[in-house]
Amino acid sequence: MNLIKNSIFEINKLLKSNKFEKIFVITGKNSYYKSGASNLFKNSFKDKTTFFYIKKKFIPEITELKTIISKLHKFKPNLIIAIGGGSVLDYAKSANVLSFSNNLKN
Repeated sequence: MNLIKNSIFEINKLLKSNKFEKIFVITGKNSYYKSGASNLFKNSFKDKTTFFYIKKKFIPEITELKTIISKLHKFKPNLIIAIGGGSVLDYAKSANVLSFSNNLKN
């Protein structure tokens, strides 16, 4: 349990720093609330510009990934946080890497 408390403390310390002002959060429809993340991050997101993308598809699909990348380009975050299960993590990792691709349409 001490490891969890330390992890939460470190994440919140990182978020409270001035290093990350624009945060893009990718989460599942219920994950943010059911996991307790809404309570954990409530104060940390208060002074930040935060965009929440709630995934629509159960499994990752290329069309939704393109939508996420488009929103990343418009928002220009300096931190991406994934809260949820496997597909949320897949979207976050893929969008982070592919957002720098010059040939996304292909």
